[in-house]
Amino acid sequence: MNAVMAANPQPTVAVVAHGTVISLLVAALRGVEPYPLWQDLPLLGVLSVPWEPGPVGARTAP
Repeated sequence: MNAVMAANPQPTVAVVAHGTVISLLVAALRGVEPYPLWQDLPLLGVLSVPWEPGPVGARTAP
C-alpha cells in the first residue's frame, strides 16, 4: 500500500482485490479478526480505509 499511495499522490485511491486480500488488509489495520470481516463482505463490496503515511505496519484505521 505504501508504494500505491506514493505512486498516486491524490487524496483518494481505489485498490481492487479479492475479498480475502481486502479482509486481511483491513483486519490488520483495524486490529480485528479477518474471517468475520470476510464473511460480511458482499459481492462487489466496497470498503473505505483512511491511510496515513508512515513506516510499514504503522497504519491504523477506525
